[in-house]
Amino acid sequence: MKIIHITTGDTDGIGLEIGTKALTKLGPQKNIQFILWRSIKTNKEVFKQLDKRFNRIIIDEKNFCNNSYGEKKENTLLDIAGPSTPTQWVVKATKNCLENKETTALVTGPLSKTQMQTEKFTERGHTQLLKKLSQTDHVFMTFLGNFFNVILLTGHIPLTKIKWNEKTLNKCIKLCFQMKPYLSLTEKNKKAALLAFNPHAGEEGLLGTEEFSLKKTLKTWENKVEGPLVPDVAFFRENWKKYFVYICLYHDQALIPFKMIHERKSFQLSLGLPFVRTSVSHGTAKDIFGQNKADEESMKRALLWAIQKV
Repeated sequence: MKIIHITTGDTDGIGLEIGTKALTKLGPQKNIQFILWRSIKTNKEVFKQLDKRFNRIIIDEKNFCNNSYGEKKENTLLDIAGPSTPTQWVVKATKNCLENKETTALVTGPLSKTQMQTEKFTERGHTQLLKKLSQTDHVFMTFLGNFFNVILLTGHIPLTKIKWNEKTLNKCIKLCFQMKPYLSLTEKNKKAALLAFNPHAGEEGLLGTEEFSLKKTLKTWENKVEGPLVPDVAFFRENWKKYFVYICLYHDQALIPFKMIHERKSFQLSLGLPFVRTSVSHGTAKDIFGQNKADEESMKRALLWAIQKV
């Protein structure tokens, strides 16, 4: 039996709502045991539809950590309600994933940076935290959608501090090609694309020199990676069919065009971790908390990838 942990993020966000909605739509899955992490103060009404699909068993955190939570069954949903906080759920679920890398996956709901800060964590987001917990040198935020995919070479850092080196870029490209076989068959003959850092791709040094180092790295990947591409035209519709992934140098270079096109019909994947971790591609949406308005599509896609790849 394979295990998928689902952490629901901020308790005043939409994480639990989209988690229960997505699980209700998917229902029990063959050879999969779902484990849901949520606040003990949750309104029971949120489970009304979910309980029609699963035999939900509330277990104590201590029992889970001691592996004394009974027999695993596909139609059973293990519901962990305890005193831990949202970031601590991620820590405990991650430790279980690291102990059982081949059979355990993590799917995370939206967790705000302010929530992590409130809990005295210094990491800025899931990716930094998972990187630290797994002692992994390189973990890259990757977003998969219907029309194109993006991977971020750098994460949540100020624009003035963006930097990279040849080793990091090579690792990122290598992971992209390791991911390629798991994408759709239509991606088979596509190349990867690397975006430039400066306007007009630096225009031969007139607008910046970072592209010279990018071109040097790409010599190793000749005929496999195109670039550096001019950023303001790279995402034209006619280019989507050329590349299986866009390698972007910073957060907004990737996510402004990606989210504009895909909105919630997408999900996030952490490339580089020793276990499968997926997540929603949106935030906590606290403005609609408790209103039953949240769209679960991104969570459903994140769960499906974890189900298929764990």
